[in-house]
Amino acid sequence: MAAIDPDTNRIAAERIIDRARTVFKADYLNEHVTLGYAATARFAQGVTADSCYAVVGEGPRGRCCMSR
Repeated sequence: MAAIDPDTNRIAAERIIDRARTVFKADYLNEHVTLGYAATARFAQGVTADSCYAVVGEGPRGRCCMSR
């Protein structure tokens, strides 16, 4: 997430790899986006979810997360 415009209900997002940016308008957000919550690996143990997306960096913790 690069920026939030509360006046027009738009969100600007930036891709980490190549820094490409796009803006999601209110109509798209209302139809396709739901509120999510972030949790540490320690807190999330035992939590059941319909889907999960991990954002990890390099190093041993990232490999551990992706191996589960």
